[in-house]
Amino acid sequence: MIKMLLIKVNKFIFSNNFFLIILIIFILNICIFKEIDYRFKILFLDIGQGDSILIKTPNYKYILIDGGEDTKVLDELGEVLPFWQTKIDIVIGTHSDCDHICGLKFVLEKYLVDTVFLNDLEGNDKDVHEIINICSSRNISLFEMYMGDFIDVNDLHLEALWPDENLLYENSNQKSIVLYGLFHEVDFLLTGDIELEQEDIITEEKDIYELEILKISHHGSKTATGMELLRRIRPKYAVISCGKNNKYNHPSDEVMNRLIDYSIITYRTDLNGRVEFTNNENNLEIKLEKKCNDM
Repeated sequence: MIKMLLIKVNKFIFSNNFFLIILIIFILNICIFKEIDYRFKILFLDIGQGDSILIKTPNYKYILIDGGEDTKVLDELGEVLPFWQTKIDIVIGTHSDCDHICGLKFVLEKYLVDTVFLNDLEGNDKDVHEIINICSSRNISLFEMYMGDFIDVNDLHLEALWPDENLLYENSNQKSIVLYGLFHEVDFLLTGDIELEQEDIITEEKDIYELEILKISHHGSKTATGMELLRRIRPKYAVISCGKNNKYNHPSDEVMNRLIDYSIITYRTDLNGRVEFTNNENNLEIKLEKKCNDM
C-alpha cells in the first residue's frame, strides 16, 4: 500500500513538474518572439542634455552614435535592447565634448563592441584618452573617421560628410562627425554639434534634398540649423536632443521658429522622451515615449 502511494505521489510530482516546465518554455517563447523585430530602427535616446542615437538593422546589427555624459545611456539601452543582446557592433563618438562621449566609456565597459570611430585620436582630451585606453584593454578596433569614410552594414549605408581632415578648427563642435544615412527609402542626417559654417559647406557640396529625418545640431543652439540648411534639405522630421530645463535654454527660439517656418514636424527628447523611428514596409512609424503638444 505504501509503495503504491509513493508511486502515485511521484507520478503526481513528475506530472506537475512536466507541465510547469512546458509552461515556462511557453512563456519564454512568447517573451523572445515578442522581442524579435526584423525592422530597421533609429532611436534618439533620452539621456538628458546630450546626444545618443541607436541604429538597429533588420538582422540585429547595432550602431551607437554618442552616449551622453553619464550612465543614463545604460538605462536607455537596457530599455530598448532585447534582454539577450550583449553586443553593440559599432560605436561612433562624434566629437570630444563630454555630453557626447563620456557615456561611451560605460558602454564600452558593459557591452561587447567590435569597432569604435572617433573624430580625433591625437588630441589632449582626457575623455578621448580614456576611451582609447578602454579600447586597447578590451581589444576593440579603433579608427578615426573623416569626410568620405563610410560604413556599409547590410542595406544600411552610413557616410561621413564631415569633418575635413585637412582643415583647422576653432573648437571641437566644428569638427563633429556628420553622418548621412540611407536605408532603402529612409534617409537621415546626424549633425553632431556642427555650426552654420560647416552646414553651409556640406549643403553646397552634397545633393541632399527632401530628407526624411534631421537631427538638429548642438541641441537646438542658435549657432546652427540655419535657414539655408533647412531650405536645401527640407526634412520631414526633426529631432532635438536636449535636457529638460537645461541651463543653456536649448532649443533656442530662433531654431524653433525656423523649423515652424518650414513646417517641419519636430520632436524633442526633453518633452517627448525617447523618439523612435521604424521603417515598416516603406512606411515610417514614429513612437514617442511621452506625447506632448507643447512644441
